[in-house]
Amino acid sequence: MFSSAWRSLCSFIGRNEKKAQVLAAGTIAASGDMACQLMEMSLDDKAKAAADPAFVPRKMSQRFKDLELRRLAAVGSFGLFIAGPIGAFWYPGKYTMHMMR
Repeated sequence: MFSSAWRSLCSFIGRNEKKAQVLAAGTIAASGDMACQLMEMSLDDKAKAAADPAFVPRKMSQRFKDLELRRLAAVGSFGLFIAGPIGAFWYPGKYTMHMMR
C-alpha cells in the first residue's frame, strides 16, 4: 500500500513539477504555521506555570484541538495560491539561469 502510494507520488512529481511545487508550498506553509501555533501555546503554558504554580499545562491533544483553523487555512491558502505559483511560474529557476550569464 505504502509503496504504491509512494510510486504514484513520485510519478506525479515527475510528470507535473510545477504543480508539485505549488502543492508543496501550500503544505509547507500550513505545517509551518501549525508548528508556530503549537510553540506559542507551549510557551504560553510555560509562562503561566511559572507565574502560577497551581496552573496545569494543556496536553498535546488539547493543543491540537485549540489550533486556530481559520488562520491555518489562510496561511495554507497563501502558500498554495500566491507563494507557490510565484515560485513555480514566475521565478526563472534552473531552466533559464544559463541565459543570464
